[in-house]
Amino acid sequence: MDENKAPPLGKGVISGGKKPSLLVCAVLLAVLALSYAGLCFYVALSGRILPNVSVGRLDVGGRTEPAASAQIDSAFRIALAQVSVPLTYGENGQAEIPGTCFTPDADAAARAAFQVGREGFPAGYGFRLLKALFVPAQSNVYLSLGDGGPDLSALLDDLFAGQESPVTQTCWTQEKATLRLTRGIPGLAYDRAQTKALLLASASNYLADHLRETPLPIHVDPVATQPDPVDWQELAAQVRVDPVDAFIDPKTQKVIPSSPGLALDVKGAKALFDAAPAGGEVEIPLTVVEPEVTTADLGGEEFPDLLGEATTQVNGSANRKKNVIRAAELVNGAILQPGDVFAYNETTGRRTAENGFFPAPAYVNGLTVNEYGGGVCQVSSTLYSATLLANLKIVERRNHSYVPGYLPNGLDATVSFGTQDYKFQNDRENAIKVVAFTVEKDDTLFLTTQIYGVNRDGSYVKMETEHLGSYAYSTVYKADASVPAGTTRVSVTPYTGAKTDSYRCVYAADGTLLSRTKEATSTYKKRDKVILYNPADAALYDPNYVAPTPAPEATPVPTPAPVPTAPPVSPEFALPSYNPNAVPSETLPTA
Repeated sequence: MDENKAPPLGKGVISGGKKPSLLVCAVLLAVLALSYAGLCFYVALSGRILPNVSVGRLDVGGRTEPAASAQIDSAFRIALAQVSVPLTYGENGQAEIPGTCFTPDADAAARAAFQVGREGFPAGYGFRLLKALFVPAQSNVYLSLGDGGPDLSALLDDLFAGQESPVTQTCWTQEKATLRLTRGIPGLAYDRAQTKALLLASASNYLADHLRETPLPIHVDPVATQPDPVDWQELAAQVRVDPVDAFIDPKTQKVIPSSPGLALDVKGAKALFDAAPAGGEVEIPLTVVEPEVTTADLGGEEFPDLLGEATTQVNGSANRKKNVIRAAELVNGAILQPGDVFAYNETTGRRTAENGFFPAPAYVNGLTVNEYGGGVCQVSSTLYSATLLANLKIVERRNHSYVPGYLPNGLDATVSFGTQDYKFQNDRENAIKVVAFTVEKDDTLFLTTQIYGVNRDGSYVKMETEHLGSYAYSTVYKADASVPAGTTRVSVTPYTGAKTDSYRCVYAADGTLLSRTKEATSTYKKRDKVILYNPADAALYDPNYVAPTPAPEATPVPTPAPVPTAPPVSPEFALPSYNPNAVPSETLPTA
């Protein structure tokens, strides 16, 4: 072949032509791979939020997490301060909830923004960075809000106060054979947690929606809370009293009287109750269940046994004795069916002249004063002792302020109309009768109270008292110009204080102790003795008396000695003019 002849078209060969092209491609690929790896490392290690990431309407791209959090908190607090969430509640309640009641959770939003692009494997970090740089769509992070705590709670409480009401539960009372039910009233209350959640959602959606100008309005209604349903079977069991047949005691041959029972007609009671309005009172008569064998069937008496008895001596003024007699008359003859409660104040009534009472000494605020009905506490106290011995349930009792004196400490019961009562309940199986009377013997009046009923097992009660301590009174002297000089007068009589525990000891008919139960602890205050004296006798009775100090006597000033007259002097030797009454200061006498 001719060396100078050109090769055929398309047959020429360039020496090493393919090898440089492959090398360049490999280098470019390596550079791209390293660059992409660098982008991934940058995203992983830079500590900055990717570009085009926003929280709500705020672009936080390129910032560190702390800087974004501060920016979010500042920007959204300003935005929230300029808006309010409309709230309607109930039928016509309206309010505007200030945006300042909500606080942006800036830290959580900044953490969420920082995590954008960092999800999944690190190999995808670079791609997400490039996408964030060159794709115009922004990644929007939802901003959660928290309520302002006490401020929002207090605001909702003020708004809802007039439209809420607590639920009133159904209640019942029983008076002998009548059951009274007061139907409950539903309550109304707004769900605070739900209201806050709706308000937060409205404010949060407003901040996240670029198109909305104001938060969406929220409406809430109160939720009715119904009273608890009546458990009719349980109620029937509570009011039920089984009838007791009369029988003859084989030992005493006495007739043990019968007593009727009581039962609730559940179906009829429920019908009456359902027809009543909320808050309405329903009277439901209980069904009287007669015993199969009555007292009349056996010809016996109703109150054959003396269950308890107490007697006290009545002292004091004539009016006080009249009051004791009157109170005993009012108490006498009271009959209590099983379950009935005896209330002393209700039985005796108000202590007034119209009710037969007289003014007599009584304790008022630690002093002894004349008061209508003074002395009626002796009847309640004597009755208390009798009911203890009858082994009855004490419902309400309080001891006197001072030791009463007519009963052992711990066995008295004070009363005051409208404030303090004495009550006991017939918790025995049969009816009981209260007997109270006074007897005058040898010019001394005695009061006796008794409880009659049925003693089925022959058990009886003895009361024991334990003295825990005494509180000595003091003698106090007070000046009073109305007391003649040289004499004294006692204005307040003293009482020694004491503390006593009382125990109810129940014995079987054969004398075996069945139980010893602490009944009460009674604490009696001391009352100091007050003696009045004339102020002129203060040196005798006032321990702080200080005798007046007499005024000091004046010290006499000695009369100065006469000054001799100077002899005549010739004119040329004349002295200055001389005052014969002048005395040099150093010669004046001292006091």
